[in-house]
Amino acid sequence: MCCICIRNRTPDGFHEAEKRFENMKKIVWIQIYLCLLLILCSCDRQIPEDRNSSMQIMDQELEVGNHLFNANEMDSIEISAEDLLNHKKVNKSIVEENGREIKLAIRREEYGPAFAMDVFFGKIGIDLVTYLKKSTDEWGGVLEDFYYQLSCYDFDNDGEKEIIVAAGNKKDILELYILRLDYHNPDFDNAQILKSVNSGSKAYVNEKKELCVMDG
Repeated sequence: MCCICIRNRTPDGFHEAEKRFENMKKIVWIQIYLCLLLILCSCDRQIPEDRNSSMQIMDQELEVGNHLFNANEMDSIEISAEDLLNHKKVNKSIVEENGREIKLAIRREEYGPAFAMDVFFGKIGIDLVTYLKKSTDEWGGVLEDFYYQLSCYDFDNDGEKEIIVAAGNKKDILELYILRLDYHNPDFDNAQILKSVNSGSKAYVNEKKELCVMDG
């Protein structure tokens, strides 16, 4: 009886086992498919973010540059506090489209700790270090780890360059002034402050000729 009983149920048992096996295979394949789908979706979300962030970093590095103030086609000189303390100096001459000459010079005074950031229009000069109240010590000397910069840049495309005086540590301190000076009488009474910056780490001019400031 037992043998007959087992023999009669065997085909049905095999069929049921086969069905269960097929169902299990389907479930496993569905689970594998879902896992792959989740992995692909997560990759699709992450890759654009990584690409965008890396592109932004590259653009930022290319756009900003290494100076306190950065702009394409600018004329500029920059020097560190350490070099000034060692009595090093920098200077540069610029000729504008209209033939006017501008001279920039940053130097330490011969005696004492004070230094000068001179802009000359012809033979007439003005020391712009006076604007940098937060970037000099009580004796008019440099601050440790600071940089000092003078630049010329034509913001409004009128053929006459504005003057930029800047100081900072390129980390979390930036003091910057954009000035329009009278070429024939470059004194403080006639100087116009077009824009000032008292925060950030660096500044740069974008494609629209707007002044942008990087946070420290």
